[in-house]
Amino acid sequence: QANMYRVQVTLMYDPNQIKQFGDIWHNDTEDFKNLAKPVEASLFEYGETVINKSLQNVKVTSFRNGSIIADTDVYINLSESKNPPLDASKLIHRLVNTKKLTINGTDVALGDIYVGDEKLTNSTTQCEIFNKLG
Repeated sequence: QANMYRVQVTLMYDPNQIKQFGDIWHNDTEDFKNLAKPVEASLFEYGETVINKSLQNVKVTSFRNGSIIADTDVYINLSESKNPPLDASKLIHRLVNTKKLTINGTDVALGDIYVGDEKLTNSTTQCEIFNKLG
């Protein structure tokens, strides 16, 4: 059992890198899977350092253009977490302030992060994120 929270994370790859990834824009392609898996692994590994076993899974559902916008679902384990929205907001808040992730051994800068249609900034508090997760 898990609660799911949707987060959009912009990965700041340069245009040449994006071309090399191939057809990542359709989630049924091998190219999509070849990028989604390391992005999921990186987000999961990072998330575990923030909320430990409360993080159950991270799933990339799609990539969109704009550098690369990864639409992700973050799953909080209900048997481990005493307050799933609080754990999710803690993870998202830390991600907003992290600036980069290591994906496949490469540091990738993070751009805009959204919850719903709300762009999060360094000044967005964890409490505000919690309220957005509703």
